[in-house]
This record gives sequence, C-alpha cells and structure tokens, in this order.
Amino acid sequence: MDVDLASVTAMFRTMGLSASAVQAAFNDPRMRDLLGSASPSLPAEDDIASQLQRAREQFEREKRLGPSSRTPVPRAALAMAMDRSRNELQDALKGPGVLQRNTTVGFPKHSSNTPLEQLTPITLSKMQVRRTHFGSYLLCRTYAAPSRFVAISLAIEDTDGQAQMLSVYNLPGAFLASLDTLDELLPPGTVLVLREPTLKMDNEGQNAFIRVDSPTDVVFLTDDHPIARGARWQTNAPRSRLPDTAEAWKERGNVHFKHGRHFAASIA
Repeated sequence: MDVDLASVTAMFRTMGLSASAVQAAFNDPRMRDLLGSASPSLPAEDDIASQLQRAREQFEREKRLGPSSRTPVPRAALAMAMDRSRNELQDALKGPGVLQRNTTVGFPKHSSNTPLEQLTPITLSKMQVRRTHFGSYLLCRTYAAPSRFVAISLAIEDTDGQAQMLSVYNLPGAFLASLDTLDELLPPGTVLVLREPTLKMDNEGQNAFIRVDSPTDVVFLTDDHPIARGARWQTNAPRSRLPDTAEAWKERGNVHFKHGRHFAASIA
C-alpha cells in the first residue's frame, strides 16, 4: 500500500488518533478487507447476474449462520478506509463514464416504531452481527469525514471508543450530495442516536456494518439533549467545525436553505 504515513498521521491527529494507532492500523491484517469494502468501484469483469448470484449465496449463508459475536474494528483502519472511499468517489465523479450505483438488501429491512424514550442504551460490544437490536438504541458519534455511494457511509464510535461502519440509506437530499455538502451535514464529532440498529455483514461476508434504511431511525443530538449531556466518552472528541452559538447556527441554516439543502437547513 503506497501511502505517505506522515501525512496520514497528521490528518488523523485531528480525529483524536495517535501516531501509534495509525501505525498499528497499517500493520493490522484486517486493513486489506476494510479498504476493499470501502471502494465504490466495481471490478471490470463483474456483471449484474454474477453479483446477484454471489449476493444470493451470501444471504443464504447468513440465514444459516444466525446471530454471532461482533469482531472489533480498528478505529484508525476504518478512518483510512473512509478517506480512500472519498478519494475514489472524487475520482469517479471527475471521470467521463457513468457512475453505477447498486445495493443488495438481503437481511430484512427494519424501521423502528418505538419512541426513543422507551428504548434502552446498548454499546457496540453488546451488539451481534445478523441481528436487529429491538428495544435498544446506540449512542455514537462520527470521527471521520463522511463518504457516499448508494448510502451515506460514516465511521462512528460509541462511548467506549469502539468503532464501526454505518451506512444510512434514503437520507433526504444526500443521495447526490457533493462531499462538501456531506461535510457540512455530518462533520466529525456529529453525535447520533440509532434506534433499534441492525448489524449485518457486507456482500462478501468480510466486514460487518450497521445498516439504517429509514432516516427516522437516526436522531441528531444537540449538546443540551439529556442523552448527550449524560454521555461519558472514552476517546477525545474530533475537532469540530460546528457552530458554538445560536446566531452561528442560524446563519449556517440560512446558507443551507439558500442553496436548496433543506434537510441540512432543518438540522441547523
């Protein structure tokens, strides 16, 4: 992997990741799997029929396996995978071809109907792969810049400092959003609550990720929300570019509204 370690270390220092964590991520054998799954490009020899067949076979394997323990994800490695995903998306958008988008559902979709106040907290270490965690919510925050392909991809951490990939589908105004817009909408340090989250495997069966199909299951928390006030994070917060005054938030919302970014405006 041809990467300038010094520049990568400097970038990830803003995410609260130490040089030793970055070096450990480079040496982690799971790094190749994470980087491969982050890429939005498709192999040239692939076609839709073969992709569907592999997805069908993987889904049948998943059904036979049932829920199982989650494998911890290196925070620095996931952050690097997100950075590579962003770079590849930018290259694809600049290219002359048509950007192909596809996704495979497989595991049953879920949309929570339970109010947040009736749910109990859960952490990533207690979650299982191939399971929807009914009756629970996950408090998390983003710690790297977002990316997108079909879904919005986020590197999140829970209060214990455990990391996971989060894919949010159907987020209003985000499907064709530029990376600049996503950076405004979901900068590092954004605190979220996921209602009754589903943890599943990717199509290759290599990496687990949280999939959210209903954007109503994602709750954006303000600093004064009771859940946010009571949170005790084990890791340092990423350097935030979010406003810290009501007037600054108002100005931010007006800019979003002026440019037609209505969902981002509503959050601001």
